Order: sequence, then C-alpha cells, then structure tokens
Amino acid sequence: MIGKNLEDMLRKIKLPDNPESAKKKVEQGKEEVSELMENIKSESLTDTIRLLELSSLRMQYLMELKHDGVKQIDNLKEEKQFEYFSLVNKGDEFYKKGEYAEAIPLYERAKEILNIGSINFHIGTAYSMLGDQDKGLNFLLQVGPDSKDYDVATSNIGTIHLIRKDFRTAIHYLKLRPDVGGTGQIKTAYCHYKLREYEESYNEASLALMFGTEFKDAAIEIKEATEKYVDVEKRW
Repeated sequence: MIGKNLEDMLRKIKLPDNPESAKKKVEQGKEEVSELMENIKSESLTDTIRLLELSSLRMQYLMELKHDGVKQIDNLKEEKQFEYFSLVNKGDEFYKKGEYAEAIPLYERAKEILNIGSINFHIGTAYSMLGDQDKGLNFLLQVGPDSKDYDVATSNIGTIHLIRKDFRTAIHYLKLRPDVGGTGQIKTAYCHYKLREYEESYNEASLALMFGTEFKDAAIEIKEATEKYVDVEKRW
C-alpha cells in the first residue's frame, strides 16, 4: 500500500496532462511573440553591432553545446546564425521564467533553422510542462546521445512514463543515464515496487539513500515496505 511519503513524491513530480489546454496556450503564445519573432528576423542593426551581438551569442551557446550542433552552426551564414542565436536567447528568457507557451514558438522557429538536440529538449520539456505529454515525448525522443541535454531528456521521458503508469518503459529510460543524486534511483525503485519486483525496488531505494535524494522519506518508506521480501544480509 502506498504511504503518505510516496504520495507526496508523486504529487511533486506530477506533470499536467491536458493537451487541448496546452494547444490553446501555445497559440496564444504565438500571438504574443509574433512581432518579436519578426523583429529578430529583420533586425536592423549596423554591421558592427550585429557582429558584436553574434560574437557574444556564439560564445554563450557554443560553450554549452557538445558536438551535436557546433559543426551545423558553423555551416550557417552569419545572418542565419544571428537569427538562430537570437531566437534561442529570447526563448530561454521565457523558458527560465516558466512562460513555456511564449518560449515554444521561438524555439520552433529556431528549430526550422537548425534542428539539434538542445532545441528538441527545450521544446519537449516545455510542452510537457504545459500538459501536452504526447508532443513532449515526441520532441524529447529526438534528443540524441551527442546532445548535452541527453541525460536530462531521458530522465524526463522516464518520468512521463512513470506518471502514465507505464512502469516498465519508465525503468528503461530512467536507467539509460542513471543520475548520482538519488532522484532517478527513487523513481526506479517506485516503478519496481509497483511491478512487485521487491528486491530490485529495495536495491534502488538503498542506492537513492546512499547518493542522497530530496525524496529521502519516500526511499525509507520503500525500503521498509520491501525489506521483508529481501534477504537483506545476503544482498547488502
């Protein structure tokens, strides 16, 4: 039986699931940032200012990219590079404030210029946060192992499947890139628990406590619920 601590954990990680509401919000977001997107495309800056802006944006984003995007960016003309970085920069400003509906159109315009993992990660996560899990998954699954965001993307995919109670698929993605902060382990422990795989659940909960986790009480609860099924002295 799930206890209070596990229920609290699930409430904390739960994402909304309302694709129609998400669709309306994104449409409104497109209207709100449409003028901004056009201004970015036809920004009337002097050549000197444009080069300085481009240099600054390149330094900001190329440092964050792994090899999934650097070569593609270098192959773009300067005008397109400037447009791409400007769109991503404006999208990031909205994203960091939790204004996902406004961020998505900017990221999607940037994706039309250059389709790389970091863009798909941000679009997918934004759609998920708004409640459109199908679209979120679609974009997150396009984040490849060469992307700096691959680890977090696979974790987010696993979390979505956990929320949808597809525990076997959730375990697959959560274990692709297990984190060392304990959060991935406690989510995996919960999935094994729901599948009645008590030894695996116990072991993952033990790892979560070893690494440290914000869901410490939930990890303890799982250990206490499963240890009667496990030969503790033999396993640990």
